[in-house]
Parts: sequence; structure tokens; C-alpha cells
Amino acid sequence: MGNIGKDEVRHIFEMLCESRYFQEELKRNDIGGYYDIGEEAITIGALAALEKDDKVSTYFRGEAAALRIKSALSLDEMMAWWMMKKSSGHPVTNVLPSLWTDVEHGVIGTTSSCIGGDMDVCCGVALAQKLLKTGRVVLLIIGDGAASKGNFHEMLNFASLQKMPLIVLVRANSWAMSTPSEQNIAVKNVSQMVGSYNIPSEIIDGNDALSVRDEVKKAADWARNGKGPYLIEATTYRMVGHSSHDEDDYRSIEILNSWTKKDPIVKMEKHMTQSGFSATEIEKIKENTKQAVVNAYERAKVLPDQDIEEVMKLHETVVNHMWERL
Repeated sequence: MGNIGKDEVRHIFEMLCESRYFQEELKRNDIGGYYDIGEEAITIGALAALEKDDKVSTYFRGEAAALRIKSALSLDEMMAWWMMKKSSGHPVTNVLPSLWTDVEHGVIGTTSSCIGGDMDVCCGVALAQKLLKTGRVVLLIIGDGAASKGNFHEMLNFASLQKMPLIVLVRANSWAMSTPSEQNIAVKNVSQMVGSYNIPSEIIDGNDALSVRDEVKKAADWARNGKGPYLIEATTYRMVGHSSHDEDDYRSIEILNSWTKKDPIVKMEKHMTQSGFSATEIEKIKENTKQAVVNAYERAKVLPDQDIEEVMKLHETVVNHMWERL
């Protein structure tokens, strides 16, 4: 564990718990989506390592923790959005908040339904940071399934040639939809691919939020100092189906059970204890966080439904604005 204060340890733990309980609340109330239960440490640990103005693309999986951590959405706004409800804050502009781009807060939402489609976008954003000399880095989080796509290699080659400030963080969760990684990638580890592009890489425990934080800090320093891209392979396991509609009947229960013992929240509790938090304090944080999520759900469910026609008009407005700026 690198140099980290007690307050930051607490904040990371709170965000891990919030992410987990939020997704469990969605599942309990049959609100569909692409969950990252068991993988939360990757996004939250990585965001804890970045500076305020750095750019991040956090993939479609999860409950949009990047928007919460970047202060783009409140807990109530995010819950209302998931439930397709009108709120006093940000209006619903698409199905999932995890797809939303917030330029002001440096969040690049999922821009394509194609796996790995955002790699090209982030490559362009990273090149812009270099040309404009902003001193910002771009964090791109992808799944290991995307590493078999052609644009993954094109991105790495171009980013390396141009010495772009790009961090590629791979969620190595062993699955690309229902295809196991060993049937999708010809090497054991994604990181084996990047040596040919003269890009440094590291394999880390993706279920340990502080390990993720420390390695992303190291990568950010590398990229920020003009040394080019850096790839991190964070090993984890997809504990739920590809989506809420996935029957998920193609995986071994024994493997799922073994990964349950490596839960990111349990690992973070150990760090909390090492940082001086008592068992009572840890339980209180968990209870308060869970209650905050439940309260957000209760407030959101009584809000009026979002009119689909309004959503379509907002989409049209956004697209027209984009074209006007080109």
C-alpha cells in the first residue's frame, strides 16, 4: 500500500460499498443493466489515483461510479436515471447513466455498442491532451474481450508512436459475454501483447482497490511525464451474467464460490483495519451507505416517469449540438 491517508482509505471504502449496494438495489428491484458486482475495485481504485482534470472512460459495466466520483451526478440523480424517472437534476438522455459523457467533468461515456468502440475515441482524446499540452492523462478501462479486436492493436501502436498520455486498464474478468477468455485471446495474459509496441505493463490484483490505485498512480506519472502509454491488467472475475437478461448457466459454481472469497469489499475491510478503523466503525460505514442507497431508491420510485418523447428530443438536441461544433 502506497502513501495514503486515513480519510482517503475511508472514502475508497465508502465508494466501494455504495457501488455494491446500489447495484444490489437495482437487482433486487429488477432494474436491468450491466452490473460489475465483484469488479468495483477496478473503477474506484483507478479513479482514486487520478487528478481532478484527468479524463476517464470507464466502460459500460457498472452503475456509473465515475459520474459519482467526479461529482457529475448525485446519488438521487443517478438512481432516478436508472429508474427512468424525472428528477430536479439531470434529465434522462439515454437508458443507462454509465453511457453518459460529461465533458465538463472529464467523463467519456460509452459511445458505441460495439465492444472496444471507445478505444478509438480515447486515443483521440489522449492525442489532444498531448498536442494541447494540458498535462492531463486519459484513463481507458476496457474488458479483456476487447483485446481481441483489431482497433485495440491499432490504438496501442499509434499511442506508442505518438507517446500519448494514455493509461489502458484492462478488466481481466475471464469472460467476453459467454465466451471464456482462453477461447478469445491467443495468449494467457493481455499484457503479453503490448511488449511488441514498446509499452510497459503490469499485472495486478483487480479486487484490491489500493493495489489498483497504486499502479494507476505509477502509470499516470509515467504518462504525464511524456513517456507514452502504459497498460495495466487487473485480474478479477465477472460474478454476474453479462447482463441482467443473461441466464448465466454456462459457468462453474465452484469457480464463482472461489472468487467470492476474494471479494473487493472484504479485501478493503482489511486495509481499513490496518489504517486504524475498528470493526464497529467499519460496520457503521456499511450500514450508513446501504441506508443512503435505499433512501435514494425510495425517493426515486415516487417520482413521475420520464416521457420517452422527451428523451428522444434530448437525444436530437445533443446530436445537433455535436454536429454544429464540428
